[in-house]
Amino acid sequence: MGYMGFGMQRWITNMKPRPFFGRRERPGSEHVNDFKGHDTQNLYHLNHNKLETLNQKKPTTNYLKLLREQIKEENSRQRVYGLVIIIFSISVLVVTFVYLSQRFDLF
Repeated sequence: MGYMGFGMQRWITNMKPRPFFGRRERPGSEHVNDFKGHDTQNLYHLNHNKLETLNQKKPTTNYLKLLREQIKEENSRQRVYGLVIIIFSISVLVVTFVYLSQRFDLF
């Protein structure tokens, strides 16, 4: 049939119009009866996940040191940014107060 472009698949172009007030079957729904009555775990050979092993895993000391260093660096950055914001806001207030006092002869 040739190239259809835009990732179009053949089953999309071959679909028939939907009946009036009717439902259209999903593609591949003809195989649903093959899966009825089967347990999903038996079908896909899944095993139950035991979460007990997650509590037993512990991070290495090098990894913990790296995390502590990263946290200290982030905290120091936040402190610096906080100080810069406080100094800037105080200076803006002082400049505004000086301007208003000269403008309106408050003192």
